[in-house]
Amino acid sequence: MPPGVRFAGGWSLTSPHAEFGGLSGIEILPDGRLLTVSDVGAFIWIGMANGAPDGTGEISYMKGPNGQILRGKRDGDSEGLALADGLAFVSFERRHRVAAFDLETCGASARAAPFTELPSELSGIRIKENSGAEALSAGKVMIAGYEQLIDGYSPLVSVSKGGSSTELLAPAKRDYNGPLVGMTNTIMLGDAATAGSVVYSLRRSYNPVFGNRLTVEAAYEDAGGASRRALFELKPPMNVDNFEGISAETLNDGTHRLWLVSDNNFSDQQRTLLFAFDLIGEAH
Repeated sequence: MPPGVRFAGGWSLTSPHAEFGGLSGIEILPDGRLLTVSDVGAFIWIGMANGAPDGTGEISYMKGPNGQILRGKRDGDSEGLALADGLAFVSFERRHRVAAFDLETCGASARAAPFTELPSELSGIRIKENSGAEALSAGKVMIAGYEQLIDGYSPLVSVSKGGSSTELLAPAKRDYNGPLVGMTNTIMLGDAATAGSVVYSLRRSYNPVFGNRLTVEAAYEDAGGASRRALFELKPPMNVDNFEGISAETLNDGTHRLWLVSDNNFSDQQRTLLFAFDLIGEAH
């Protein structure tokens, strides 16, 4: 790891439940548990104790506005996750959209409240069913990040809080380090008078010879403008897999802890890995 980046822990998660796996989005709940979404349309809670999984968990299948379970890939391919205003916002591929779930109040009984439809076409290019909004980030506005490359970059879509409009943002620089698969919520930096902000993102590239290569990036914004830089890479011979989810929290000493989770695609050849990294001092 480069200076200022510390590996804080890694776990391979397993369960006897046949539909445990396929984890994409991840968030940290106020009670310390981790909340993830699975691409079979399920919420999965991971119990935590002293900064590590405690061996407990829960699974609940997402329900549509009518209270019926979201069945099949077309309705239930959940990918991105962001917590905001007490709600869990989830982005879906295939039927490209964002829905909100009031898990705090309703728990497993929460029904999807449609938030907004997402574009199925950008810059005149049709979005592939399985290359939609993998990433979701909450801040001043909601940002959905698409996995599909358009003119060599992964587009970001700004979603209005009212859900009434979307806007294609300016592309990132071309040294994007692979398609975008995950983003954290906005984290404020500094005091209220001088605060800037940072959003961490996860980019993934893959080929069958060299395997998965993951890049964690930071996008900063303050009164002086915006900037972006790569923080660290995960690649063979490191112990890596198909990481898709990233979330961030600020520890008591100001350290930013990043949580990464991998999607095993329900394959015996892949694993559900949970990694934690601490960004110390200037690293964030």
